[in-house]
Amino acid sequence: AVGTNVNTILQQVSYVAICAAGMSLVIICGEIDLSIGSIYGLGAVMYTWLSMKMDWPIIPSIVVTLILGVFLGWLNGYISVKLNIPSFVVTLAGLGALRGATLLISEGVPIYAKESKAFSGLVGGSFLGISAQVYWMLALCTIVGVVLAKTKFGSDLYAIGGNKVAAQNAGINVAKVKIQSFMISS
Repeated sequence: AVGTNVNTILQQVSYVAICAAGMSLVIICGEIDLSIGSIYGLGAVMYTWLSMKMDWPIIPSIVVTLILGVFLGWLNGYISVKLNIPSFVVTLAGLGALRGATLLISEGVPIYAKESKAFSGLVGGSFLGISAQVYWMLALCTIVGVVLAKTKFGSDLYAIGGNKVAAQNAGINVAKVKIQSFMISS
Protein backbone atom coordinates (compact mmCIF):
# COMPACT_ATOMS: atom_id res chain seq x y z
CA ALA A 1 0.00 0.00 0.00
CA VAL A 2 2.84 2.41 0.84
CA GLY A 3 4.52 1.73 -2.52
CA THR A 4 1.27 2.44 -4.35
CA ASN A 5 0.81 5.72 -2.46
CA VAL A 6 4.39 6.82 -3.19
CA ASN A 7 3.99 5.94 -6.87
CA THR A 8 0.71 7.89 -7.03
CA ILE A 9 2.30 10.93 -5.41
CA LEU A 10 5.32 10.75 -7.73
CA GLN A 11 3.04 10.40 -10.73
CA GLN A 12 1.03 13.47 -9.72
CA VAL A 13 4.17 15.49 -8.96
CA SER A 14 5.79 14.53 -12.27
CA TYR A 15 3.57 16.82 -14.36
CA VAL A 16 4.39 19.86 -12.26
CA ALA A 17 8.08 18.93 -12.04
CA ILE A 18 8.35 18.61 -15.82
CA CYS A 19 6.85 22.09 -16.23
CA ALA A 20 9.06 23.45 -13.45
CA ALA A 21 12.25 21.99 -14.96
CA GLY A 22 11.79 23.98 -18.16
CA MET A 23 10.41 26.99 -16.35
CA SER A 24 13.48 27.15 -14.13
CA LEU A 25 15.56 28.18 -17.16
CA VAL A 26 13.33 31.19 -17.79
CA ILE A 27 13.21 32.18 -14.12
CA ILE A 28 16.98 31.87 -13.63
CA CYS A 29 17.60 34.43 -16.37
CA GLY A 30 15.19 36.88 -14.73
CA GLU A 31 12.03 36.32 -16.77
CA ILE A 32 8.69 34.57 -16.24
CA ASP A 33 6.42 32.54 -18.51
CA LEU A 34 2.81 32.37 -17.39
CA SER A 35 1.67 30.72 -20.62
CA ILE A 36 3.56 27.46 -20.18
CA GLY A 37 0.51 25.48 -19.04
CA SER A 38 -1.52 26.82 -21.95
CA ILE A 39 1.27 25.90 -24.38
CA TYR A 40 1.29 22.36 -23.00
CA GLY A 41 -2.52 22.21 -23.19
CA LEU A 42 -2.53 23.45 -26.78
CA GLY A 43 0.18 20.90 -27.60
CA ALA A 44 -1.90 18.04 -26.23
CA VAL A 45 -4.97 19.15 -28.17
CA MET A 46 -2.93 19.82 -31.32
CA TYR A 47 -1.38 16.35 -31.20
CA THR A 48 -4.77 14.76 -30.73
CA TRP A 49 -6.38 16.88 -33.45
CA LEU A 50 -3.62 16.02 -35.94
CA SER A 51 -3.71 12.31 -35.19
CA MET A 52 -7.50 11.94 -35.03
CA LYS A 53 -9.18 14.64 -37.10
CA MET A 54 -6.45 14.97 -39.74
CA ASP A 55 -5.58 11.23 -39.56
CA TRP A 56 -1.84 11.87 -39.36
CA PRO A 57 0.52 9.13 -38.16
CA ILE A 58 1.70 9.45 -34.55
CA ILE A 59 5.34 10.45 -35.20
CA PRO A 60 4.58 13.40 -37.54
CA SER A 61 1.87 14.54 -35.09
CA ILE A 62 4.42 14.56 -32.27
CA VAL A 63 7.03 16.37 -34.37
CA VAL A 64 4.62 19.11 -35.48
CA THR A 65 3.39 19.52 -31.90
CA LEU A 66 6.95 19.92 -30.61
CA ILE A 67 7.74 22.44 -33.36
CA LEU A 68 4.60 24.38 -32.41
CA GLY A 69 5.71 24.49 -28.76
CA VAL A 70 9.21 25.69 -29.66
CA PHE A 71 7.76 28.34 -31.98
CA LEU A 72 5.40 29.61 -29.28
CA GLY A 73 8.32 29.80 -26.84
CA TRP A 74 10.33 31.71 -29.45
CA LEU A 75 7.41 34.08 -30.01
CA ASN A 76 7.05 34.79 -26.28
CA GLY A 77 10.79 35.34 -25.93
CA TYR A 78 11.10 37.46 -29.06
CA ILE A 79 8.22 39.77 -28.16
CA SER A 80 9.49 40.11 -24.61
CA VAL A 81 13.17 40.64 -25.42
CA LYS A 82 13.19 42.39 -28.79
CA LEU A 83 10.13 44.60 -28.25
CA ASN A 84 11.11 45.20 -24.62
CA ILE A 85 7.70 44.25 -23.25
CA PRO A 86 7.79 42.63 -19.79
CA SER A 87 7.56 38.86 -20.07
CA PHE A 88 4.81 38.87 -17.43
CA VAL A 89 2.57 40.90 -19.77
CA VAL A 90 3.52 39.01 -22.94
CA THR A 91 2.97 35.58 -21.47
CA LEU A 92 -0.22 36.58 -19.63
CA ALA A 93 -1.66 37.66 -22.99
CA GLY A 94 -0.33 34.46 -24.53
CA LEU A 95 -2.00 32.42 -21.81
CA GLY A 96 -5.42 33.78 -22.76
CA ALA A 97 -4.84 33.56 -26.52
CA LEU A 98 -3.56 29.98 -26.31
CA ARG A 99 -6.47 28.86 -24.16
CA GLY A 100 -8.80 30.36 -26.73
CA ALA A 101 -6.96 28.58 -29.56
CA THR A 102 -7.20 25.31 -27.64
CA LEU A 103 -10.95 25.73 -27.25
CA LEU A 104 -11.34 26.54 -30.95
CA ILE A 105 -9.37 23.48 -32.06
CA SER A 106 -11.16 21.13 -29.67
CA GLU A 107 -14.53 22.80 -30.34
CA GLY A 108 -14.98 22.90 -26.57
CA VAL A 109 -15.37 19.14 -26.20
CA PRO A 110 -12.95 16.42 -25.11
CA ILE A 111 -11.04 14.79 -27.95
CA TYR A 112 -9.14 11.54 -27.76
CA ALA A 113 -5.92 10.40 -29.42
CA LYS A 114 -5.33 7.29 -31.50
CA GLU A 115 -4.68 4.13 -29.56
CA SER A 116 -1.05 3.08 -29.83
CA LYS A 117 0.44 0.47 -27.54
CA ALA A 118 4.01 1.71 -28.08
CA PHE A 119 3.08 5.34 -27.44
CA SER A 120 0.84 4.51 -24.49
CA GLY A 121 3.59 2.42 -22.93
CA LEU A 122 6.13 5.18 -23.44
CA VAL A 123 4.07 7.91 -21.78
CA GLY A 124 1.50 6.07 -19.71
CA GLY A 125 2.93 2.68 -18.91
CA SER A 126 5.02 1.52 -15.99
CA PHE A 127 8.30 -0.25 -15.36
CA LEU A 128 9.18 -1.99 -12.09
CA GLY A 129 5.88 -0.70 -10.70
CA ILE A 130 6.80 2.94 -11.29
CA SER A 131 4.87 5.06 -13.80
CA ALA A 132 6.55 6.16 -17.02
CA GLN A 133 5.88 9.82 -16.13
CA VAL A 134 8.16 9.47 -13.12
CA TYR A 135 11.01 8.26 -15.33
CA TRP A 136 10.41 11.13 -17.75
CA MET A 137 10.47 13.56 -14.83
CA LEU A 138 13.73 12.13 -13.48
CA ALA A 139 15.37 12.17 -16.92
CA LEU A 140 14.28 15.73 -17.72
CA CYS A 141 15.25 17.12 -14.31
CA THR A 142 18.64 15.41 -14.58
CA ILE A 143 19.21 16.86 -18.05
CA VAL A 144 18.24 20.37 -16.93
CA GLY A 145 20.48 20.02 -13.87
CA VAL A 146 23.45 18.98 -16.00
CA VAL A 147 22.79 21.78 -18.50
CA LEU A 148 22.66 24.36 -15.71
CA ALA A 149 25.73 23.05 -13.90
CA LYS A 150 28.03 21.98 -16.72
CA THR A 151 27.36 24.04 -19.86
CA LYS A 152 28.10 27.54 -21.12
CA PHE A 153 24.37 28.01 -21.65
CA GLY A 154 23.72 27.29 -17.97
CA SER A 155 26.47 29.68 -16.88
CA ASP A 156 25.09 32.33 -19.22
CA LEU A 157 21.62 31.94 -17.70
CA TYR A 158 22.96 32.45 -14.19
CA ALA A 159 25.07 35.43 -15.31
CA ILE A 160 22.10 37.11 -17.00
CA GLY A 161 19.87 36.51 -13.98
CA GLY A 162 22.51 37.88 -11.66
CA ASN A 163 23.30 41.05 -13.61
CA LYS A 164 22.09 41.51 -17.18
CA VAL A 165 24.36 44.50 -17.90
CA ALA A 166 27.46 42.76 -16.56
CA ALA A 167 26.61 39.64 -18.58
CA GLN A 168 26.26 41.72 -21.73
CA ASN A 169 29.56 43.49 -20.99
CA ALA A 170 31.16 40.06 -20.57
CA GLY A 171 30.17 39.22 -24.15
CA ILE A 172 27.06 37.15 -23.52
CA ASN A 173 24.33 37.59 -26.13
CA VAL A 174 21.60 38.26 -23.57
CA ALA A 175 18.72 38.45 -26.05
CA LYS A 176 19.67 35.14 -27.70
CA VAL A 177 20.04 33.28 -24.40
CA LYS A 178 16.74 34.61 -23.05
CA ILE A 179 14.86 33.67 -26.22
CA GLN A 180 16.45 30.21 -26.15
CA SER A 181 15.34 29.75 -22.54
CA PHE A 182 11.73 30.48 -23.54
CA MET A 183 12.02 28.05 -26.47
CA ILE A 184 13.42 25.24 -24.32
CA SER A 185 10.86 25.71 -21.56
CA SER A 186 8.00 25.47 -24.03
